[in-house]
Amino acid sequence: MRNKRVTIIGAGLAGSEAALLLSKHGFQVDLYDPKPVELLPAYELDSYAELVCNNSFGLMRGDTPLGLLRCELNFLNSELVHIANACRISDEKYFAIDKKAFSNAVTEALQKNGVRIHEELVETLPKSRPLIVATGPLTGNRLVEDIADRFKISGYHFADASSPVVDITSINLRDSHVVKLSDDLYGVIIPDTVFNAFEHDLSTAKISHEHAVDSPIVQYEKSHSIEQLAKYKDGSLKGRFVHPYFNENILLMRREAALTSGFILVGCMTAMLHSEQKRIFSMLPGFQNCKIIKYGRMHRNTYFDSPQFLDHFYKTKKDDIYIIGQLSGVDGYLPAISSGFIAAYRIINGENALCFPTNTMVGALANYVSNEEVVDFQPMCASFSLLSENYADYKASLKNFIL
Repeated sequence: MRNKRVTIIGAGLAGSEAALLLSKHGFQVDLYDPKPVELLPAYELDSYAELVCNNSFGLMRGDTPLGLLRCELNFLNSELVHIANACRISDEKYFAIDKKAFSNAVTEALQKNGVRIHEELVETLPKSRPLIVATGPLTGNRLVEDIADRFKISGYHFADASSPVVDITSINLRDSHVVKLSDDLYGVIIPDTVFNAFEHDLSTAKISHEHAVDSPIVQYEKSHSIEQLAKYKDGSLKGRFVHPYFNENILLMRREAALTSGFILVGCMTAMLHSEQKRIFSMLPGFQNCKIIKYGRMHRNTYFDSPQFLDHFYKTKKDDIYIIGQLSGVDGYLPAISSGFIAAYRIINGENALCFPTNTMVGALANYVSNEEVVDFQPMCASFSLLSENYADYKASLKNFIL
């Protein structure tokens, strides 16, 4: 008889999705997470399933890779996607979410469904099986080393950066360069003369190394923050501010949470010192007196060379351990939720579980992290390039996978 008790490490999006699905199918779930006793870098909320980098699940359109993935997960009755539907904020372009409301709703659902939450940091793999590891981009070095040693694989780190959030009431909305696109979206047109000065100061800005990665087991490569793009002489920074409806440089500001004045500076991921962020963004039109509610920051992302040891269900080939979320090499909120769904599906159905079709986005992502033919494995978000053939009718292809 299958063990009806499952241990999950990490209460991010992937771990929370798996925990909710398993608990609703009669499994006793022990969920370990250091919150709220300890908040790791890049996290701010005491609650679980926190959206860190931004508050969007991608474009609203269903004909984009993330849009298709969201439709599939919605059809499959993903717990977190259903919660996200209830926590949406008004945005015509993006599937934007009230971060705090979403996190609170997921936390409440975990508690109501009887998930046993242990507020502690796990640094080595426990002996309990099945075991799901969903510790996310900030997985501690000791746990990374334990997994790498156990399965004789390589672990990697790369850096990601989040964007500042400004108080919209501190922005001069009467400035002719500030354009209201909707109640939840503004644009700031940046004239070339201002943009040139902005680019220069970004390229010489002082950087915070608070969250630099230093471990012998990992390889480290920085992502393209706004100040790094400014150092390139090929127009990379301008490229980030191109907008199809304007012939000028434009910075978008999107509401960070419902019923608040916080707006994210879209595409302005940064690792600059707080004082530098305040000084440089104040150069922009209407920003002379801007108040930054949340400063941008650099944080670490961790992942493994997954095709060498994971199967199509995110399960290790030699043990009843599942590696899901960012750690498995899927990149982004919805891919993380997808991995949690599939791991739960495999545990619920056991050996009778069917592989998800690779002409759907859910199955294509699972295939990517388990495909031994993948060369130079890198974290991957939803992409049309992953599909094995033309995209299928997901309602027909996934009807047997609904939990």
